Parts: sequence; C-alpha cells; structure tokens
Amino acid sequence: MNNLKTKPLGLLWDSVSNNIGYQAIGFVMKEVLKSRDIVFETANPFSVNPKNYSFMMIGGGELIRGLGDPFYDQFRVPGAHILNSVGVHQPTDLEYLEQYRYISVRSQEDKKAVSQFIDPDRIHVV
Repeated sequence: MNNLKTKPLGLLWDSVSNNIGYQAIGFVMKEVLKSRDIVFETANPFSVNPKNYSFMMIGGGELIRGLGDPFYDQFRVPGAHILNSVGVHQPTDLEYLEQYRYISVRSQEDKKAVSQFIDPDRIHVV
C-alpha cells in the first residue's frame, strides 16, 4: 500500500454535475476520511494527476463508460486505487481496473456489466 504520510489520498468524483447523488458521494467520502484523520485532497476532474496522491478513491456518478469522452476518460486512472460505488454506462476497455485494490458498484446489473472485464469475485455491490 502507498504511504499516506508522504502524499494525501486523492478523492475523485463527478463533483461538477448538479446531480445531488453525485455530490452526496463526495460529501460522504470527505466526512468518512475526516472522521478517521486521513489526509486527503479533492482532485480536479478536468485535470487528474494521480502522481500527486498516495492513491485515489474514485466514486460518484456513472463513471464506468466507454472510451472517448474527454470528461469521463479522466476517471480511468490506472494504478492501485479504490473504485467506490460507481454506476455503469456502456462499459468498454475496463482492463485498467485489474490494478485496483477495491472495486464496488451500485447494483447487480452493474456488477454483471463490469464482470465482462474483471473477475466477478473482485467486484462488490454496495
């Protein structure tokens, strides 16, 4: 596991959408980390630089999508990160998730869609 003493944990979610559910996941992630005294920073979804963080917690929104959308492609961060309760919208090319330390989605249908690319035993429904 990367060292949180040298770099903060990076939080990345669809923080620019007006969807109240997307905003809520960011609020909850921040409150949980604060309650555990974990140092974190909110990453800019328009220019993500994972090298600034020990690892990233990515969640909030229908973030699992096919390649080609400049905004949503920012959420395809390779490395040993956490995918936190995301929704799925026409997934393709999800092999980057093989590196993730934890993967959770919103529903059994989302799990089924992601399981085409990732071992279903690694995917949690929350």
